[in-house]
Amino acid sequence: MRGRPATGLVLLRQPPATASTPGAAPIVMAFADCRHRATHCTPQKWRQRAVADWVEYLEGNLTEEADRRAGTRPDTEQRTHNARRSVGARPCFDLAECVGHFEIPPLIWRSTYIESLRRRTIDSAILINDFCARL
Repeated sequence: MRGRPATGLVLLRQPPATASTPGAAPIVMAFADCRHRATHCTPQKWRQRAVADWVEYLEGNLTEEADRRAGTRPDTEQRTHNARRSVGARPCFDLAECVGHFEIPPLIWRSTYIESLRRRTIDSAILINDFCARL
């Protein structure tokens, strides 16, 4: 993002209608446009949850890149924690609600059972990614 990856994080926190930054990289603007199209009919609480998930995802990717550039080799626990952030499953869960034209009520979304299902799905994606990366 033209040496300013934080620009994408800033745009995420702005309301979609105002997510315009002069000079922003085309990918940042494309992401803002996609976000607006996917969320324009969603409730504010849902958008707040989705923004938090996207920020977590993007921060996870930035952490991985910073570690790579610094030559840092996180231990297994740190790597797993960050992989859960950067695999992108949580934003996909959010988008599934948009595509399906439904909203999982916050009380159910935050339940221990649903969170355990999300965690298992995320961990499965991480294992599959790791396996395919070693082929």
